[in-house]
Parts: sequence; structure tokens; C-alpha cells
Amino acid sequence: MGEKTRVKEQYDRRCATGRRVAKSRIFVAVFVLVSFVAVYFAPVFDPVSVKAYNQTTHSISSYYYNQLNSNEKLLYDGLYKLCYDAMYDGKNVPLSYGQYYAVGPVMMYGRVDSYRRVMQLFLMSEPEFFFLESYYTLSYSDRFEVYMYMHPAFANGSERKRVASLIDAEVSKVKSLTSGKSDYEKARLIHDYLSKLTDYDYSKGKYTQSVYSAIILRSTVCGGYSKTYDLFCSACGIDCVYVGNADHAWNKIKLGGKWSCVDVTWDDTYTSSNKRIKYDYFLKSDTVFNKLDSHYYDDCLGWTTSHVIDWPASSTSYVLSPDKAGSAPGLTFTDSAYVTYNAYAQKKAWTGWVKNGIYAGTKGLGLRIEALRVRVPGSRFSGGVKYNVSVQGKGWLKSRTSKANWFKDGQTAGILGQSRRLEALSIKLYGTLEQKYDIYYRVYVEKYGWFDWAKNAQETGTMGQSKRIEGVQIKIVKKGKSFGTGGKILTVFEE
Repeated sequence: MGEKTRVKEQYDRRCATGRRVAKSRIFVAVFVLVSFVAVYFAPVFDPVSVKAYNQTTHSISSYYYNQLNSNEKLLYDGLYKLCYDAMYDGKNVPLSYGQYYAVGPVMMYGRVDSYRRVMQLFLMSEPEFFFLESYYTLSYSDRFEVYMYMHPAFANGSERKRVASLIDAEVSKVKSLTSGKSDYEKARLIHDYLSKLTDYDYSKGKYTQSVYSAIILRSTVCGGYSKTYDLFCSACGIDCVYVGNADHAWNKIKLGGKWSCVDVTWDDTYTSSNKRIKYDYFLKSDTVFNKLDSHYYDDCLGWTTSHVIDWPASSTSYVLSPDKAGSAPGLTFTDSAYVTYNAYAQKKAWTGWVKNGIYAGTKGLGLRIEALRVRVPGSRFSGGVKYNVSVQGKGWLKSRTSKANWFKDGQTAGILGQSRRLEALSIKLYGTLEQKYDIYYRVYVEKYGWFDWAKNAQETGTMGQSKRIEGVQIKIVKKGKSFGTGGKILTVFEE
């Protein structure tokens, strides 16, 4: 408490100095304030009481907060107080500058060069503020001001308050569900609850990166999954943080003093017809996640990790196999391998992950697939899946004869950002999996429709005909087991 009091006293002295400077510039200040007449203004805050609220009500992880210096913490605390008040005060937020619904400012006197870092950590650490879209700042010779702007749908104070109460009610359900459980059991139950609560769907657009999409709309993407898992775990007293990069997001949680990784997005295959809960990406180490193409540590601002965030090191993986000692309680495991995959569709971004023969792509829209990712998670057998693609204007991206350097195990096969269609592909298993299973796949090609099923590194699709692949199906079958193929019987590969 002594350190926080000293920090507050330093802040008060800076405020007093700033007010003396402001008096000498009264006319300039009036002009500036008039320009913000439509912006909701936040009063002076008490940083000590704000953090006391943080710690007693939501038990939000302090991992990122503790990386800030005293000035940065003052800004962070002011933002928290501003957003918390806006969530529950019921006040309408008018349009500012004809384009922003903004609340603020939080003012800092002097220069805080790292304010962008504070904003990044704040938006990562406070998932309960579902209404936030982004922020903007104004810099002056003696201070800068931060404004938080929100989605237009939540500028109405009554609607903002209504949605907040619905999210609070969902949090209360989770707290009741996990009451009296160990931290491990809480983490697992929340993982399962979220898998059942929402589905992967990128069509919700601007809301998909928030808890609003997962809890209220019941469909979200990785950002929504990760922020909601963070919200639920934090409310139940588990140290949990949101991590990610420009391509993907997941979580890290601390159990027994050790950090592990959790990716509910990749584990969520729960549907009304498939009620199996997956744990392939539950409580894994960085060693496991670093092998995945999309699980690298970075941030949306493009800075290097060392300049922005000290990510918690996750060294612990809970053993899932039942035949080994030390298995985490409550987990199920199967020796049946399955394949999951998704496609990057023109104008639609990545489709959701599907498995074992389910269609990936678009239907009836005439849209090309531009990239593909394939993986075989959760198998007790060694090995995985490799694949190669032929791209418009580039041909095969990897050697057709040497398969050693093919894309594998979730890596992105294709060229993003250049509007180039996939025209052909080839897929194979490797390791012990290749000895136990066959992998079948077929493509839906422009004007041709479905090609026949190809298998075990056969090439399927076209070359030199300017035909796009619009959809794909992939399936793993145990060797010796019959498999009804079906589909149009065309030349498997045609140049």
C-alpha cells in the first residue's frame, strides 16, 4: 500500500504542475475542450481503489500489469476506471468528430513514450470490456490524452448495461459450476463449458474478437475464445492470460506454480452430433505449441516480443495417454487417429476447422481456395501429415518428387494476400501413422465438380486449365478397412 500511495502522490504532483501550466494557456485549453464537447469526459481517478476493485472482484491476472512501470500503471488504472464506469453508468455516448463513439480522456502529464504498449496490454488483459473497439490519442507539449472508442452498437448506455448484466450472469454460472473444485478441475470444466457454449464462425465480423461474440452471439473466432476463457478463469481465481499474434490467439494458465498453454479454439469440435470433448491443446508446453505454424509469439503492432511483452514461459505438459503415470485426472484419450483441416477462402478468410470428411470451403459462391492447413492431432502414434499444393502462376510450392520438405502438421500451404487460387494438391501421412492409416482426399473444382478420391500422395486437381479449387474433403481410414469413395470419376490429375 505504501508504494501505491507514493505513486499516487507523484501523480497528484504532476497533475498540480499540469494545472498550473494549463492556467497560462487558458484560451488554448478552452478551444481544445470545445472541440471535444461531444466526448464523454472521465473524472480524476484513484489508482489505489481501482486496483483494489480489480483484485477483489474479478481476480484478473496481474502478470501483464506487473510489467509496467509506475507511470504506465497510472495510465492503465485510469483506463480501467474509465471503462468500468462506462460499462455500468447507462449513459449514451455521442458521436465525436462525426466518426467515433469515444469515452475519455485519460490524461497523462509529461511524456509516456510507451503508451502504445500500455494500450496493447490493457486490451489484452481486460476482456470484460466487450464494447471496446480500439483507441486513439492526442499529444500536446505537456501531456497526452487517451480516448477509448467503442462499437456503435454499444454507444447506447442502456444496451451496454444490459449486455454487461448478461455477461455477468454467464460468469456467475461458471463460478457456480466450478465452486469447490481444484484449479485443474476448474480449468478443465471451463474449457469444456466454452466448447459447448459457442461455435467457430468468422461471419460475425467486428464482434468476433470479443467475449460478446462468444457469450451472447454464441459464435466467435480465436480472439473471442481466448478472451472468454481468460474472463471465466480469472473470475474463478485462476491466473490466466491472453496471448497471440496477428494470425491466432490462445491462452496460458498457471497451475501449481507452472504455466501451460490452452487453445480452446483448436479443441472445439463439439457439435450436436459430435459430443466428444477434445483435449489435444489443453495444458501443453511451449515445446508442443512452438511446433505449430500459427502459435508464435508476437503482437498486432508488429513490434518484437522483447520490446512489448514478457510472455510467461510454459514448460509443463500434462500427460494425456492413460498408459503413462502422471496423467491429469478427468481426461479421455482414444487411439483412433483423425484429421482436421481448414481452408482460406477468397473474401472469407480462414474457414473453421473441420474433421474426417467434412467439407471445407464455400458452396455455390464461386470462390477460390487460396491456402490449406492440415493436421492429425491427439494420436498415440508417431508422425503426422504432409502436403503440397499447386498455386496459380507458381506451380507446385514444394518439390513433387522429394517429400522431405513438404508443408506439415498445420503449416499454411498457399500464398496469402496475392489472390492466387489453389489448383491441385497432394497429401500423405508420415511416421508410424503412415503404417497404420491411409489418407483420402478429394477436391471440388470449378466447372468440373467433385473429382474422385485420391489417396496417399496422389496428385488431384488440374494444371494449366485456370480452374480453381472451391472445396476439399479429407479423411483418414485404417489400413485394410473399406472406404466408400463416390463422387465423379474424372482423371485424378490432369495437366
